[in-house]
Amino acid sequence: MKKYFLFVFIFMFFSCKSFLFQDKERPEIIASYPSVNHAVVPKDGTIWIKFSKAMDVSVSEMAFSIQDASGTSVPGRIDWEEGDTKLVFKPLSYLSANAKYTFGISKTAEDTSGNDLKSELVLSFYAVGKQDERPKWVPSLSSFSKMVSGTSPFVIPDNAIVKGVDKDSKISLCFTKAIDPAAILSGVSISPSFAYSLLMTNSDTVIEITPNNPLNYGETYTITMSEGLKDTVGNKLYEEKKVIFTVGNDFIVPKISSFYLINSNHSLQNRELYFFDYIAEGMNLTPSFVITFNKAMDQEKFAALFSFSVPYRLTWDASGMVLTVTLLSSLSEGSTYKINFDTNMKDSAGNTLDKDYEYSFRMGSTAVPLSISSLTVDSADLFTLKETTLNNQKPSIVITFNNPVLQSSFAENFSISPSINNKDYQWSNGDAVNGYKTVTVVFYENLDWHTRYTLTFSKDMTDKSLNKMVEEKVYYLNIGNDYTKPSLTKIETVNGTESPSVLLSLSPVISSNCNADPAFWDDFRHCIERSDQFQFVFSESMDIKTLRDNIKFISYDSGQSVSFLVTEVNSTTYKLMPQELLTSSGRYEIVLNQDLKDIQGNSLAGTSQGTYRFQTDANNSSSIEVTEYDQTGGGTKSKIWKYPNATHIWEVFPNYGSLALSSNKSVDILAFHLNKEPDPYTVRQNISITSVSGTGSVTLSWDKIRVEQNGTGSDWIIYIDEIDFGTTHDSFYKMTLLGGSSGVKDKYGNQMKNNYTVYFQLQ
Repeated sequence: MKKYFLFVFIFMFFSCKSFLFQDKERPEIIASYPSVNHAVVPKDGTIWIKFSKAMDVSVSEMAFSIQDASGTSVPGRIDWEEGDTKLVFKPLSYLSANAKYTFGISKTAEDTSGNDLKSELVLSFYAVGKQDERPKWVPSLSSFSKMVSGTSPFVIPDNAIVKGVDKDSKISLCFTKAIDPAAILSGVSISPSFAYSLLMTNSDTVIEITPNNPLNYGETYTITMSEGLKDTVGNKLYEEKKVIFTVGNDFIVPKISSFYLINSNHSLQNRELYFFDYIAEGMNLTPSFVITFNKAMDQEKFAALFSFSVPYRLTWDASGMVLTVTLLSSLSEGSTYKINFDTNMKDSAGNTLDKDYEYSFRMGSTAVPLSISSLTVDSADLFTLKETTLNNQKPSIVITFNNPVLQSSFAENFSISPSINNKDYQWSNGDAVNGYKTVTVVFYENLDWHTRYTLTFSKDMTDKSLNKMVEEKVYYLNIGNDYTKPSLTKIETVNGTESPSVLLSLSPVISSNCNADPAFWDDFRHCIERSDQFQFVFSESMDIKTLRDNIKFISYDSGQSVSFLVTEVNSTTYKLMPQELLTSSGRYEIVLNQDLKDIQGNSLAGTSQGTYRFQTDANNSSSIEVTEYDQTGGGTKSKIWKYPNATHIWEVFPNYGSLALSSNKSVDILAFHLNKEPDPYTVRQNISITSVSGTGSVTLSWDKIRVEQNGTGSDWIIYIDEIDFGTTHDSFYKMTLLGGSSGVKDKYGNQMKNNYTVYFQLQ
């Protein structure tokens, strides 16, 4: 019985073990070739499927299939590779070029453990065609729909530049096979680009490109057909081709050959007016103008751009090259007129005029020369004085002429030397049509002190009727008449809200915190706090830019410059604020030189120039730390348990401090005691009370955090008044004051090294 029992036990053990460790994982397809639908494969037709596990060869081959487009199976051989994990099919003969095939394997395929395939695979592909079966561009069937002249449509030649294409022409590109529309954007590019619409015609063998707007006249375009262009079965274009064409065929720019002003009473005495050169006088008050161009002009566009001050009629000859302008009302005796021809005027081919043309003429012979009627600078009559001196660096110059001035001529013929670039001319005393007689010169930058400026009016300056000045006019303006040199009255130190104290007094000031060794403090006997700022008091108003640029603030010990800002306190007092905390027990120099100037441009007096030296207090470099914590309420004070080293709440409780809540659910005062005066801003940024246990919420308002000195000693207290703990009772809390580089600092910038935490429970 014992032997039989042992045999049964062993048999059951191994049977159970075999059942427990049976492979139940289903095989998956991890790769295939091709791997996506509608791929193109070589004509030898080799395809494969890769599985995650070794497969049952016979069962899996029965699950595999490959058919052509009619559903007929493709004969071939199946091989297994890579430990029966890769099925490879090879057809017995080449696949048909450009034909579509479908292959796949069903879920009935199994691995060697009998697990069926997790998911089936079905993909279609195309067999690649021969080289001559790839689509080709056919130039002889491609065309431009419209030419400037000649036969339309115009057949596009191969490898040639076509000229004379009309700006509204369509472009038709023909191919030997149907083109895949989705491949056009990647296979056809146009440079320079233009917006167009596409239309596929003739069974998709023709691409018709229609520009959305007229093409640019004179522009040469290139259409590139690359191998990115494919037929509907994926064959690439046989070779890259380009179509290069130019819009238009006449690129000669139009010009004005001649301009005549014809006197109707003396038709034989024609006056030709040259560009800017001549002013016709003594003419009839209703003349006609005859303008001759070298080419036929676009008459419609010309009329839209031409204008004159009186009504007129335009008449063109048959050639379109000669224009007669007939005035329909009389011009004014003694007035000067201008006729302008804009460069945007075009000939019939679309070419623009070669430049702007301007012709001027005067009716009659009466002319009054241009002259200055008045010239004032601020309140000074410079016209009469010829030269004046002002203490204003931005004076207002007002000039009035006898006739309306041609503004462009004023800008060209009025000058100030030395030159002032940042200025403006503001016109008045007239209107935009008839012109203005008065101009105000406005300066947007200060003129230089102690400088003589020359104001020159050239005799070529003209009025609206083109009358010039009889002679050149010159006037002089002096800026600044104060030559008193400014002096430094005193330098003061300022710390926070303290009253200024004289830094550079006649007697040295040595505090108990400064180095009294004569070898150290000789010439550095003035001692200041590290966070002090400086006030410079001068006898005159200073040019603050020269203070910022020319005061040197240097560490005597390291030779490095100290960065600083300079602001104006009042008209003679300026504050210098170091942008870094000065080093403890350091020696510094402030250097003033003659480049410091007052607002009149006078340099600093020699007696005030020099180097001013001082040293810094050595007692402001120690760190700030917390000495104790307490809670004050109702006139009593009780210590709170503190655990600076505790990291878990069970290390603190039940040895916690206990605070009594008032009727409004708040504690009167919590306080930290510190050994130095803290920076209140860093305190408010780094103090917090958070719940450790329970659900109570804590509100900590900045206006309830205050810093006060306890008496006159070194005990500084951070008070937190009326902390609102909400309605929750019996909750554990911690009050934290953070130190470190971004934590609490004293007023000198020394950081508190440690974090301090107090744990307590509300009663």
